[in-house]
Amino acid sequence: MRKALTQKLIEKMKLPTDPRGVLVWDKALPGFGLRVYPSGRKVFVIQYGPASRRKRMRLGIWGVMTLDEAKRDAKAKLLKATGGDDLRAQAQRRREMPTFRKWAKEYTDSLEGKRKSLTTIKTYLEEASARWGATALDLITARDVEAGFRSASKRGIPTANRWLATVRAAFHAALDKGFIVMNPCAPVRPFDESDRARTRTLDAVELAAVVKTVSMLDNAWHQALLLGLLETGCRLSELLGAKWEDLDDEAGLLVLRSPKAGRLQTVPLQPMTLARLLDLDQVNDYIFPGRSRDSHMNRTTARLLWKDVCATAQVDGVTLHDCRRSVGLWVAREAGIAVAAKVLRHSRVDVTARTYAPFNVGELRKATENALVKQGKLLHLRPKGKVREAKRKAG
Repeated sequence: MRKALTQKLIEKMKLPTDPRGVLVWDKALPGFGLRVYPSGRKVFVIQYGPASRRKRMRLGIWGVMTLDEAKRDAKAKLLKATGGDDLRAQAQRRREMPTFRKWAKEYTDSLEGKRKSLTTIKTYLEEASARWGATALDLITARDVEAGFRSASKRGIPTANRWLATVRAAFHAALDKGFIVMNPCAPVRPFDESDRARTRTLDAVELAAVVKTVSMLDNAWHQALLLGLLETGCRLSELLGAKWEDLDDEAGLLVLRSPKAGRLQTVPLQPMTLARLLDLDQVNDYIFPGRSRDSHMNRTTARLLWKDVCATAQVDGVTLHDCRRSVGLWVAREAGIAVAAKVLRHSRVDVTARTYAPFNVGELRKATENALVKQGKLLHLRPKGKVREAKRKAG
């Protein structure tokens, strides 16, 4: 049946007796029609493809979708079908496409037991889900990501960059699964933190004061923990999470089973560090047990302890993580950046160079001068005039 479909015609259309309903095709737009059921339900449809392989597809229900909306949708889909697109296959893919919230859960479930920072990952993805939770993965654009990134930047540049890195990793996993063809985070660039990186380290005087204060502590665990941080360059969480079974006294190594990198790593221990750890009482599974000595819990923080030590030693502005940065600087001065990166277990040397081994201008100038002197380049140079004055001002 072919008729000119109008709003008035649809409203007055008689209901059929056939339970399968009847199809009324529009005269003005070939391939566009309306199926009317005995119940009064009316559904817009399109029909496309060669006569031998006709395919039909539902567009929407009349009443929810207007006639004008249905015609616009029909024209767009029929145009795609003319170009060879399989509309039904596309509709099936659309139904199978997960929403961001569903994918975020699937993604974090796949990381269980593999990433120590899983709680942080879930937090950032929950924030992203608040924005795009019900949106299909392939409909999220770079503009959407940019808006979320800018919003996260209100809590600080490091937070924004971590948010972006977490969301990018989730989309990359979806890309590997074939759900999307492009990562919407790719065009979004993180903030440059090179000028904002923390560079505080302990100098020789501060180190001596801290070590003297720690050596006077009555608690052996406190001594072993704080000196261990200064002697290994470990993160606080890595030492606090270490178990007795992770301590290899024969090889002088500490095995880190859940480091930040997410893979097994080893830390070489100095003889004095190893001896100090072996002298501790084995209360439970952990080298540094929690307050409840009979439980299988480890100590979880040392911030107040460190604060008291710094106050007694009269050292200001140094955090526990600055101990790790200090170790990186000492090793870099002695053996170079590449060795410092190995000691700190960084995957990239530039991370060590930028954040954990900050050299000041005076140190760089002195190192260059010493290197040139050793090569005999400066042995016979005599600064004169403006050159002598420039050297005098530079110190």
